[in-house]
Amino acid sequence: MLKNFTAVLSIVLKGIAIAAAFLVVIVFVNFNVDKYGHFQGLAFERTLVDELLGGNAVEYDENTFNERQIVKLYIQDMPDDLNTAVLGSSRSLQLTKEYSADETSFFNFGVSGGDLFDILGMYYLLFEADKLPENLILVLDGGMLHDSPDLAKSRADKELYNEFLSVELGIQKEYEKPDYSTLIESLISPSVFQENIEYYFRDTSLETKPVAVPFTENSYENERSLRLPDGSQVYPIDFRKTPQDDVDFMALEMITYSFYLVEGMQEIDPDMSNIFELFLDHAEKNGVEITFVLPSYHPVVYNGALDGYDRFPAFFDVEPYLKTLAKEKGINIFGSYDPLVTGTVPEDFYDGLHMKRESMYKIFSGFEDSWMYNEMATKDTLVKDRNNPLYEPVTLPKQLDERPGPDMDETPVISPPDTARVPKI
Repeated sequence: MLKNFTAVLSIVLKGIAIAAAFLVVIVFVNFNVDKYGHFQGLAFERTLVDELLGGNAVEYDENTFNERQIVKLYIQDMPDDLNTAVLGSSRSLQLTKEYSADETSFFNFGVSGGDLFDILGMYYLLFEADKLPENLILVLDGGMLHDSPDLAKSRADKELYNEFLSVELGIQKEYEKPDYSTLIESLISPSVFQENIEYYFRDTSLETKPVAVPFTENSYENERSLRLPDGSQVYPIDFRKTPQDDVDFMALEMITYSFYLVEGMQEIDPDMSNIFELFLDHAEKNGVEITFVLPSYHPVVYNGALDGYDRFPAFFDVEPYLKTLAKEKGINIFGSYDPLVTGTVPEDFYDGLHMKRESMYKIFSGFEDSWMYNEMATKDTLVKDRNNPLYEPVTLPKQLDERPGPDMDETPVISPPDTARVPKI
């Protein structure tokens, strides 16, 4: 009887050991192969982040990955002691490590279409991971505090934003907490294991992948978008060589038809401004030094906004509000939406919204002496000095096919000129 019991027990224990070993294999494969990106992120995003963390530049096609997933994965794996981080929209993506006091500890988390939801959500990711930087550069767009219909198309993680408001700012919002039971099921599921095995041995020859490229200063002949190890973006060379008439035409089209997030802005939304100020207090309480940066808009866009003042009058209230807020809270502020203030000209822009990489230093250079810098903006003060020939209406070809072809002699300058007064933030 005892021998039979011992034999049965031995069989049971061996079965348990085999099952346990098999479970370990399932968990290992499901966690590391991770076809659906539950743990490692999707393959494209995971590869891109790994290359950036390894100090490599990465070339890729636009719209082939989730930028916000990149941010989450980078925060998950980045070093804990980040000196400087940038949060903002694509208008922030030309800010480079040269603008940081510590060039070895800088990352630009800007994302296309970034809005207030994105800025606060990404800050919350850093806070939750206990990886808040010493310095946080907020690149703030003119429509950031507008409760715009465009926000319905926001690509931000609203659940993350609402969780931050509820948990940290005391503003109760509905949000769904992550369902960890689903993750556990994915981790131990035999069917997911089988899918991961098939995924691991798939034919990858036709898949689009991020490509690590040699990174050398001032060597940017990339035909596709390039993300540098500091998070900043270099646009494809064809886009950077867009003829100036085409650039000005794009600016005119944008301000004529729809000014993203700004269109219809009749007031600074009081709820959004209150949330923004509570966020700044939270950052200060956690030892983060904030800097505001206001990139200029293309002269055609800004002058068009003045001409269409009644379409979005509160757009011109945002900069004075931010200056006043910065003064009250002791926050450094650089730049101006008005290109006349920063001395930016049409040739400083890729399109109506995005300043060139080599022109970003103008945001930081000497404009404090401008007549408008310390003056509260009104429609009258905004137009009083606009007889400068630089701001005469731009003459644009009427037909697209009349525009000249690209100037292939252009050599892009990437770093700020040596003579630029570039502050170390």
